[in-house]
Amino acid sequence: MPPELREAHSRPGQTGVTEVDFEVASAKRELRRQLRERRRGVPSGARQRHDAARTDLLVSMIPREAVVALYLSRGDEPRTTDVAAVLWRRGQRVLAPKLADGLGGMRMPPTWAWYRGPSDVRSGYRGIPEPSGPGLPGSVLREADVVVVAALAGGRDGTRLGQGAGWFDRALDHARPDAEVWVLVDEDEVRDTVPSAPWDAFVDRIITEAGVIRVGAP
Repeated sequence: MPPELREAHSRPGQTGVTEVDFEVASAKRELRRQLRERRRGVPSGARQRHDAARTDLLVSMIPREAVVALYLSRGDEPRTTDVAAVLWRRGQRVLAPKLADGLGGMRMPPTWAWYRGPSDVRSGYRGIPEPSGPGLPGSVLREADVVVVAALAGGRDGTRLGQGAGWFDRALDHARPDAEVWVLVDEDEVRDTVPSAPWDAFVDRIITEAGVIRVGAP
């Protein structure tokens, strides 16, 4: 299948590719290319300052009694490993994606594991950090009060541009309706909207180094 059509077939139950599907997939692919290039060009000092500001903000926002699910960052992704460690040290339960035990990696049904501290993290599928503990089915996400998902960009209308595999869109099918879904991006990765397909999950808040955007708010 040509790469430009692969994303349009990424969700079960889809029976065909429409012109709109093709246009959305093409727009996503081009925006991802631009954003990845931009991230590669961010100086390390600026990235560290942005990560520190987001970490402080995120930790201050999460209630101490909340169960949190979040991706464990790698490379130039907005950093979450410090957040996970702080939450764990203050006694909170933290879930993280677990991909190494799924033979298909990102295309397999979502699997999670409980985070048990920085020393219990291993390099998983394609080098993505993950807890070394046993994998749990996607339904465990119902325990989470806050879900922090990976993104390349966020829209003020609640749209989100992910990395393209659809893992979090499938995972969020298991989230409780009252769970908050947040993304971490740089301030210049926020748009009024980003290209979105019908199956793409929406988010509630965008957290940048400059502050918090509650989507849909004036």
